[in-house]
Amino acid sequence: MNKIEVIYVGDESYPTNCYIIYDEDKNGVLIDPGFEGEKIIEKIKELSVDVKKIVLTHCHIDHFSVVDMVKDYTKAEVMIHENDRGGIDDTNKACFFHFPDIVKPKLTSNDVTPLKDGDKITVRRYCT
Repeated sequence: MNKIEVIYVGDESYPTNCYIIYDEDKNGVLIDPGFEGEKIIEKIKELSVDVKKIVLTHCHIDHFSVVDMVKDYTKAEVMIHENDRGGIDDTNKACFFHFPDIVKPKLTSNDVTPLKDGDKITVRRYCT
């Protein structure tokens, strides 16, 4: 049975939800590391989850501003829908103008695995 942990990141003026979904073996997926990378990493440590994939629901800054920090810690593959992949490189599409104090992540669209409608994301290795 999978578990879902919600991490509330950001502040009152721009809150964002980040999620960790993990199985009984502690293999997990992190969704939308928008703000507060240290807080996200502390929760990963607290839960002892091995994050295998980081999924960005879309390319807005509040959903990926700390992706570099979290990717460096987890070594996880980063994924986003193919239609939003180019937005990783486009500061206007990513809405960086809303957050002038936030530095754009070094992550580029070339570093991200594109997802298509209907794709399944798995993190568990099955023995045969």
